[in-house]
Amino acid sequence: MSLALANNGATIFVVDSAQPRIVALNREGEELERFSLPPQMTQPTAISVVNSQIYVLGNFRHIVGEFSPGGRYRREFRWDGIRATGAFAFDSRRHLYFVADARLTLIRVFAEDGTPLSSFGQRGEAVDQMQRVDAIHVDSRGRVYLVDKRRGKVLVFAPEP
Repeated sequence: MSLALANNGATIFVVDSAQPRIVALNREGEELERFSLPPQMTQPTAISVVNSQIYVLGNFRHIVGEFSPGGRYRREFRWDGIRATGAFAFDSRRHLYFVADARLTLIRVFAEDGTPLSSFGQRGEAVDQMQRVDAIHVDSRGRVYLVDKRRGKVLVFAPEP
């Protein structure tokens, strides 16, 4: 299960992987609406809200679907060079996508238009390495948090000055 806040912070979007669907809740946890995901979006694993649009990662085909706030399916896309996307997040301050490349255990950085910019991270057992990336979060200061459930740790990367 994954969740994301709407840009205004008033709506919480939750991915229900079992159904598969997205459920919109208010801040009190009351259901506002729900919408089913199309068949190509099976096994959804991550969700993000970018510029009032909802983005959902379907784990089976490693594609991202874009939806309106009301659940209308708009399009799907992939990031070039990544065949197995593990997780993703959007940094609204810098307009960057951080995408986990599950095959290489790297975080790849893309511009908002999909242009590849850089990558970081490394597979391993050391304190600053990970076995896999299960979730990514970018805070308001641009720090990138990576969750490795297998090893039970969170890695934090500060933005470049």
